Amino acid sequence: NGWHLPSDDEWTELEIYLQNNGYNFDDYIDTDNDRETHNVIAKSVSSTSGWADSEVVNTPGWEQSKNNTSSFNGKPAGIRYYNSQFLYLGYHILWWTSTTQSGDSDSAWDRKIEQDYEAMKRTRNHKSVGFSVRCVRN
Repeated sequence: NGWHLPSDDEWTELEIYLQNNGYNFDDYIDTDNDRETHNVIAKSVSSTSGWADSEVVNTPGWEQSKNNTSSFNGKPAGIRYYNSQFLYLGYHILWWTSTTQSGDSDSAWDRKIEQDYEAMKRTRNHKSVGFSVRCVRN
């Protein structure tokens, strides 16, 4: 009670807030309110441990002690695939949104962070795949 699964728009609002308030890995302040133009926030929302190591600079798997400047603390929980197999522990975190794909009620939008990629991605997946959720207080 008192919580909900955030919509795609609410996730976009979070991404823009982080970009506009200095949470890009390079401290760049992006004020155009477009989630895609300078989206390098993956490191700032990722936990400081649990990620597979990466040699790609400014990604969650690179120098993990510098992660989580936003205190969001996203842990690389991986996914549960269609056949109930668990995959990508330490490499990915995906969170569901409450927003279904237009014209396809079996799919929904999500947000994804990978251990060797600097941006938070917006993707779409079938609802039968198991992802993490991050609830928002009403």
